[in-house]
Amino acid sequence: DALPISGQRLADLSLVVHTDEGLWVHRWTAEGLRQHQPSRDYHNRCRQAGQLRIRRITSAPRDVEEGIEATQNFLDAQDWDRATEIGIGVANFLVQHSTLRRLSFTAQVLSVLPSQHHRYPLFIDHEAQSLVALGFTTQAVVRYLRLIEAFTQRADSQPGRADYQRDL
Repeated sequence: DALPISGQRLADLSLVVHTDEGLWVHRWTAEGLRQHQPSRDYHNRCRQAGQLRIRRITSAPRDVEEGIEATQNFLDAQDWDRATEIGIGVANFLVQHSTLRRLSFTAQVLSVLPSQHHRYPLFIDHEAQSLVALGFTTQAVVRYLRLIEAFTQRADSQPGRADYQRDL
């Protein structure tokens, strides 16, 4: 019974929330505790949080914030493929709903996602399209030029890869 009392005390402090799945730790609390646990444990917890958010998305009316948080959870877990799979869906949704939110979201993903990831260019494209829509054409051109430079370097480093040549 000590756990429920402890859990209630944490809930009273707004550090956790009671859900149907049990106690839910806020992301900022998890980040604060990160330094007190092994990296592997932290990544596993982030992955579990992302999976919980995906279950929420599939079992209830969809909420873009759940998708944004799931993307962040998987980025924190360094599960790049899951993060980008969900993140592209979020970015595509935001195309119709909020250019500024799409710009902010894609910038956050790009700040964490390794530039070598195969979906990285898709987020650059979303970011640049948002910049153009908001009137920041020069910044969009800079983003696209960096992307072309990266594609050129990749194609030059592996001339036998037809897919890399095609991307130029």
